[in-house]
Amino acid sequence: MAKFRPEDLPTGDESRESHVEFIRINWPTAAAFAWQQYRNQGRGCLVIDVTKAQDPPPGESHLFGETPGAYVPYNVVRITGDDDVKRMVKEYNPRQEVVFVFLRVDGGVSSYRLHIRNQPSPPEAYEELKREL
Repeated sequence: MAKFRPEDLPTGDESRESHVEFIRINWPTAAAFAWQQYRNQGRGCLVIDVTKAQDPPPGESHLFGETPGAYVPYNVVRITGDDDVKRMVKEYNPRQEVVFVFLRVDGGVSSYRLHIRNQPSPPEAYEELKREL
């Protein structure tokens, strides 16, 4: 699902812009996957593990890099998540929003609850992409 090389996702305070850009580029697939998993497992969040990001093959665009991600349901978040992530997952509107959690290279966590304007809602994205998931 990823589009950036590890060095394209800086850590610390400056990472917000890169994280939001990552989400914007990957929104349709991420929203579709989040909706699919919400229907199967209930509330949850997409966890993006920047620490395991892989560069694209030599000579290929950064669009061919990979960053692993997984859906983590609320029953797991409730036990292991930090307070902000717990609150976001408990309160988000799954028909409109997705909660993203980035595991950063510096060991920190950045979390976002959002919808990208002018992009399909999670159910709409799922209907468009369900054959590819």
